[in-house]
Amino acid sequence: MAFLCVSSAVVAGEQVSDQQSIGYRIGLAFAGVHNTLGGMGIESSGGVRVDDTRPTVMFDGTLGYDFAPNWGIQGDLQAAALGKPDVADGDRTNAYGHGAVHLYHRTDSFLVGALGGLGIHDDRGDSNREMNYWFAGAEGSC
Repeated sequence: MAFLCVSSAVVAGEQVSDQQSIGYRIGLAFAGVHNTLGGMGIESSGGVRVDDTRPTVMFDGTLGYDFAPNWGIQGDLQAAALGKPDVADGDRTNAYGHGAVHLYHRTDSFLVGALGGLGIHDDRGDSNREMNYWFAGAEGSC
């Protein structure tokens, strides 16, 4: 699946007071999602038999709160609603998205933290109608 972004808008900001800050980012994009048949030696298992491009609306948002010096929590939400496929035997994904929560410790040199979340994939054809999943892990950067 490939994304071709046509237009997008992003709003971001931060509010700081006495060692605490709230940051946010909201994005909205109108795009075309393009499914292709195989490529690079990957064969379709029968779900996608021809190329297909559909109009798509994508949303992503982040809200973070630094509740103590060098400590913070952040929530992320990403979602997409796909238009109806042009072809009868193509991918039937209707919508997908996930939400995550991050708890982190950050300094000027590094960031370490933990994250967890839930996701959904609403599929109308080559597999189950709705697939739910969860994830958890560690993150870091320096």
